Amino acid sequence: MDRYICIHGHFYQPPRENPWLEEIELQDSAYPYHDWNERISAECYAPNGAARQLDAANRIQNIVNNYAKISFNFGPTLLSWMERHDAEAYPAIREADRLSQENFSGHGSAIAQVYNHTIMPLANRRDKYTQAHWGIKDFQKRFGRFPEGLWLPETAVDLETLEVLAELGMKFTILAPRQASRIKKTMKGSRWHEVGDGRIDPTRVYLCVLPSGKTINLFFYDGPISQELAFAGLLKNGETYGHHHRHGDMALAYCLHFMAANNLARITNYGEYLENIRPPAWWKFLKNPWEARNDYIEVILDRSAENVERFFEKHAHQGLAHEEKQKSLKLLEMQRHAMLMYTSCGWFFDEISGIETTQVLQYAARAIQLAEEVSGLSLEGDFLRALENAPSNIAEHGNGAKIYEKFVKPARLDLLRVGAHYAISSLFEEYPPDTGIYCYAAHNELYEKKRSGEIEAFRRQNASRFRYHSGRDGDQLCDAAPRRPQRQRRRQKFHRRSSIQ
Repeated sequence: MDRYICIHGHFYQPPRENPWLEEIELQDSAYPYHDWNERISAECYAPNGAARQLDAANRIQNIVNNYAKISFNFGPTLLSWMERHDAEAYPAIREADRLSQENFSGHGSAIAQVYNHTIMPLANRRDKYTQAHWGIKDFQKRFGRFPEGLWLPETAVDLETLEVLAELGMKFTILAPRQASRIKKTMKGSRWHEVGDGRIDPTRVYLCVLPSGKTINLFFYDGPISQELAFAGLLKNGETYGHHHRHGDMALAYCLHFMAANNLARITNYGEYLENIRPPAWWKFLKNPWEARNDYIEVILDRSAENVERFFEKHAHQGLAHEEKQKSLKLLEMQRHAMLMYTSCGWFFDEISGIETTQVLQYAARAIQLAEEVSGLSLEGDFLRALENAPSNIAEHGNGAKIYEKFVKPARLDLLRVGAHYAISSLFEEYPPDTGIYCYAAHNELYEKKRSGEIEAFRRQNASRFRYHSGRDGDQLCDAAPRRPQRQRRRQKFHRRSSIQ
């Protein structure tokens, strides 16, 4: 079955407690109930935890917990009230999240919510962070796990809010279709397509790349259907969810049963769908890129082929091709060098040409090189333009861009230069068929060497004088090269260790 359906319920009531008493006083308009929280919980929240599923003769066929089969969020302040005052609904909601993990491949249906329903774009960054952080902590206390997603009040959003969510580890949020402006494929050269006025396809998940470089997944709800169901009486007999209409719990229970019984679609939640149907980019290689990056330390500590394969068995999607594993490792190495770029000593001293700063510039150069190999995009030009704004205190060095060209680029290697190193150094050193060259490995498939008397004598007399090294001025020999090279024929393979070639 390749059709999926996810029904999300947003359940929220504003805090109604007297700030001095921390309890809700009598609200006459909620009669015959004490207050509106009590009334709505009795009309909506509790019935959805024990919904009657009727047969054709209107006889009760089953009692079901609707929350276990849908995606949902509850406002933390509402759950705080329910914990104290609704001994029926509150346990049913918590139990539903546990049951949903059994239904949806380990992914609970509950998602977190900003703590007190703040309109996030109106808040400053500190308040945004606290509101989201409090909502996550409240969720962990009640559901005993870390949430995968977070609901934004009124789905109001700006980039800073998404940055906060990504920073706090949220995988996704849910937005209204009118909030999307344009989309494009992630492949190089793709063009933007306008999707304003609610024209975005709500059946797909979208990867939002944020200014910081972090990412978050965006789901868009089906706007017209949601509005009609909740507010416009799409089902005239009142069978819709929410406290706006009666018996919505029964309608939802029947809907879920009907879809499953007739095999119309696979009922899912956002977390499970996100795992099974990844957005484009390198998510298609690894199940969870951030978890994979955290565990990549195991590969750094042991780069043997066996250990690399164990890493992929744990983190990669099944059937990952050799070239895809290669690309995944390059992306992870790019992440490693991007972090090494911020090693403190490179930012501590006041001269950009110093050995510490040029070291972190080398890490940056390696990350740029890997990015180009993976995506075909060159970031070096923009990087150099930024470095031009970093002046050196030494006149002859000029600025960071000139220092990069002088001290960093000569150290940059690729397989061709590694091969050249191997060929030159083999004039003075006998290599076995398989050998290591720093972090690279070389394998001889065919080896043939011819010697002449004069050059062979020269080699024996001077072998100890020649040592190959890489320095600021590039790869070089420590002494003059022989007058005539040996004639030899080789066919070698070179590869970087832990990169599968």
